[in-house]
Amino acid sequence: MSINIKTIQKLIARSIFSSGMKRNFYRDQFLTFAKFILLRLVSREKRIISSLTLFYRDFLYFLVSGLLRKWKRAEMLR
Repeated sequence: MSINIKTIQKLIARSIFSSGMKRNFYRDQFLTFAKFILLRLVSREKRIISSLTLFYRDFLYFLVSGLLRKWKRAEMLR
């Protein structure tokens, strides 16, 4: 799952400025909230990527070690 942060930022900026909101308390609160949500999405994506990296590392280790064992057995049978 890939999150395009720039697209989300553009959509938020467009919705703020197209609605004619002035620079006031509500706009600042909304921007703070949007920043919080974006940071949560980014950290969640990083956690997913790091857990997948661990999974793939273990998967590759078992795959390569299994292939090496089969290759050694084939060499012994020759």
